[in-house]
Amino acid sequence: MADYLKRLPQAQGIQLAGRNVLPYESTAEFIEAIAPFVDNVSRRDGGG
Repeated sequence: MADYLKRLPQAQGIQLAGRNVLPYESTAEFIEAIAPFVDNVSRRDGGG
């Protein structure tokens, strides 16, 4: 992930426990992890 974050200056990354931790593998943890990002984008773009 560090390589992606270094090359994409606007990128954000969060590591979750598990193998791939896709939404269907750990839904509650996935939602909890991405909620702040979604809220931030919604506010910035005038939504929410």
